[in-house]
Order: sequence, then C-alpha cells, then structure tokens
Amino acid sequence: MTAGGTPPLLDDVTGARQELTVVLPARLRRTPTWPEGPFPFELGIRRTDTRTRATYFAPASARALYGAPGRPCRWHQPLDVKHEGVRLLGVELLRAATARDPEHALAVMHFTVETPILPVLRTLAA
Repeated sequence: MTAGGTPPLLDDVTGARQELTVVLPARLRRTPTWPEGPFPFELGIRRTDTRTRATYFAPASARALYGAPGRPCRWHQPLDVKHEGVRLLGVELLRAATARDPEHALAVMHFTVETPILPVLRTLAA
C-alpha cells in the first residue's frame, strides 16, 4: 500500500523473487558443443537436472523433452549478462525437429528481473 492507503501501480511493483523464461523459435543447424541436458537450477540443497526432471513426466514425454542416452535433444549454456535490472542466467536449446523441418528448435532463455516486471513483459510483448 502507498502512504495514502491505495495499492501501488503494477508498473512500480518489484516482487521478492522474479524469474522470467522466454521461449523463441530457433534453427539448429548442427549439434551444439554446450553441456547436454536442461539448464540446471539449484536452490539450497535441491538441484533440478535431467534425472530429476525426467521423474516429472511419463517416460515418453521425458525422452521428448530431455533426450535419451546417446540421443540428446537439449543443451544448456550458463551465462551472466546484466542489462538495466534484467540478468540472463543461461540459454537452452531444445531440438524439436520434424520430418518437414529437421532444423526446428526452441531457444529457452532464463532471466531474473530486479526491477518492476510488468514493464519488462510489455517490452517483450511489443
């Protein structure tokens, strides 16, 4: 609440922990040299990696999302790029090839946002 008792505008609100994931279409012309598997997240003693995440889904879905031994379909690259209150933590590439489009992939970018998030979302939507 503001001093006058009215709620603040969402344009001015910053959450305690703001995470943002942006997924964009990409082209995967060759196998990346990045580490295999999804971007690993850690919080305290908990770590989410390929093995942990695969338990969230049926086996066929897990293979589509995370690959299988000897057949990776997802790679990640940790980064630390900051710009005006937005920090890029890392990028994932997910092969989503089809017979019609063998180079189809998705780029998954993971951010933390240290400023009010609504203006960031508006910028991304523009």
